[in-house]
Amino acid sequence: MRYEDLEETLKRQPSWEPPAGFAAAVVARGLPRNDMPPAIHHRPVFDVFRAAYLAVVAAALVSFGAWMLWRLMPLVSDGAMTAVDAYEMFVELATRAMAANALLAAWASAAWSLSVAAWFTRRAGVWM
Repeated sequence: MRYEDLEETLKRQPSWEPPAGFAAAVVARGLPRNDMPPAIHHRPVFDVFRAAYLAVVAAALVSFGAWMLWRLMPLVSDGAMTAVDAYEMFVELATRAMAANALLAAWASAAWSLSVAAWFTRRAGVWM
């Protein structure tokens, strides 16, 4: 079928013509018209003082928290494991486990990578 034939076929098809006043009736169902612009209250000096006040309060709270942590840490951590020690132990154990099971770790990594790639591909199909 050529373009001219397609154009003629489309011209012969019935088309919907809206009745008179259709657009006005649709608009009338919408929100009421408000000709007044919204009131804008600009108080830049107040905004600057409020921002400075919030910054001072935040700085005071952070300083107080750091001071409390500094004062209470010896009571809490006497003989306890610190987070750095725990992280170091975790990294060492994970490294040993992966070295002992290198083939299993490689297959698990490949399976994880493929599943993440499949998930992203499926999500991309939804967005298109």
